[in-house]
Amino acid sequence: APSVRGVKSTDIILDVLRQLEQEGARFELRLVEGKSNREVIEMLSDADVLVDQLEWPLYGMLALEGMVSGCAVLGGNLPELEPLPRDRPLLHVDRRNIYSQLRRIITDKNLRVALGNAGPGFIEQTHDHIRVAGDLFQHVLSPDGPPLDHYPTFFARRYQLPSYEPMPDDVKVLTS
Repeated sequence: APSVRGVKSTDIILDVLRQLEQEGARFELRLVEGKSNREVIEMLSDADVLVDQLEWPLYGMLALEGMVSGCAVLGGNLPELEPLPRDRPLLHVDRRNIYSQLRRIITDKNLRVALGNAGPGFIEQTHDHIRVAGDLFQHVLSPDGPPLDHYPTFFARRYQLPSYEPMPDDVKVLTS
């Protein structure tokens, strides 16, 4: 269900699926485009697998919708960039491993079922809006409460501005 084919690397995913089909892999592909969110969610409830995106290292809203619908989800999942929530029930895919991960999810029914079964509970436990808002509210009201367990570090440790874009000294001080 690509919102923008180029951003989601849809052509690469389709090429790999064609290759797997030529090699004898059996699956039914439903490329969902131009549908409302409600229609996409209805289709997800009837799907076994959702391939989200290749270019982003973390999962997005479509992956969440797939997990809560009981799909085995393939998408961005790099704990070294975003450690929380832990134990995400999805397979990481990128340009380097899309062939092997698609082959794996198509041929391993136990893996598909396990990921699909784990999704709804994971979403309820970690992404429920009431729970998330309550946790944030608790931290605001109780500064002496339990410490926060995540401090994003991507921009501090890994991001580099393009060489043609200098960073002002006052911004360097703020981000040090």
